[in-house]
Amino acid sequence: MVLHVVTMVTMVTMLVSVSNALGCYNDTNLNNVTEHTYTIEHDISDITAGIGSTGKDEDGYWRTRHFSYITLGRFTDDLESGDGTTITGGYYTADGGLIYKTTVDCDANKYYNYVTDEETKVVTEFGNGDLETACVAGDDYDMWMKVEQPQIMWFRYQAQPLQTGTREVGKGWPVITRTVKAKINSLYDGDEASYFKIDTTGSAVITRFAFGKCFIWPESVGKNCSDTINWLLDRVKSVDIWGVQAKSTTVSCLDAPFQHYYKYRQEQVHPNRDRLYYRCCCTDMKTGQVYNDDPDTYCGAMNPTCELGCKETYDFEIYDALNAYNSEQVAEEVEEEVAEEEVEEV
Repeated sequence: MVLHVVTMVTMVTMLVSVSNALGCYNDTNLNNVTEHTYTIEHDISDITAGIGSTGKDEDGYWRTRHFSYITLGRFTDDLESGDGTTITGGYYTADGGLIYKTTVDCDANKYYNYVTDEETKVVTEFGNGDLETACVAGDDYDMWMKVEQPQIMWFRYQAQPLQTGTREVGKGWPVITRTVKAKINSLYDGDEASYFKIDTTGSAVITRFAFGKCFIWPESVGKNCSDTINWLLDRVKSVDIWGVQAKSTTVSCLDAPFQHYYKYRQEQVHPNRDRLYYRCCCTDMKTGQVYNDDPDTYCGAMNPTCELGCKETYDFEIYDALNAYNSEQVAEEVEEEVAEEEVEEV
């Protein structure tokens, strides 16, 4: 039986990183709670907020468009069919009006999407579908809510998009038509959002929550860089149009057979309000974690190369082993070439 534990947090502007994450505004480890509310401090509809004498949009667009609410959690070992296990993520106005929410129902192995109907003003189901991944006792889960635009948002659970609607749009001359995500037809849109809430019932608990134009990964895969890449690739935009991030923003690993180690300097980090292009971060080679959990100091600009040396995260023991391996490979190749030449001479 899971105790009902609630947490609340207000959004801060400082980028923080408490675990395996790159570029998040907020990243909070939670102790198996069943409800977590994340409140937005600023006017999320004001994309011009923060524009000063530099002309840069320092705090507006970067916190109002194209960001994610990311929840990690797990199913307790006593999960069993019929125990009422659900996971619900919802986006709300200051008065509690529902903009959009999704419920994962483990017993039914289905998901259900809801909005506030524009005409009746009643919370109404507008879509549902089957889950591709069943809820299993002891397993981790992840749920992302991506808010791209005020009327374009969706959930992704265990790498599965929980939305199917599309529309065709044309742009340019001659007109080029492409398939894009359908709009959410709710009485309220994303510009009226005040808080995001995630809650669970039954045998599901919440272990971590993050917000921002960023990506995170669970500790269960974080000790192996190549596993982290594969986990992230299952959730990128190139898989389908409901991906939660670009394929180009990811982590980098050492070459085989040392691919389980992260490079000491990551150079494909999502830009933030201060940088137009990729950023770089000094990261632990065994966990991918930003050094000292201090992205303000240990993440910088790519201009065009990284402005940081990252000597703090350069692991000499690992690189010595890698260099020794490469030297052995070169020596073996030379021996093979010499042997082939001797055979030809004979």
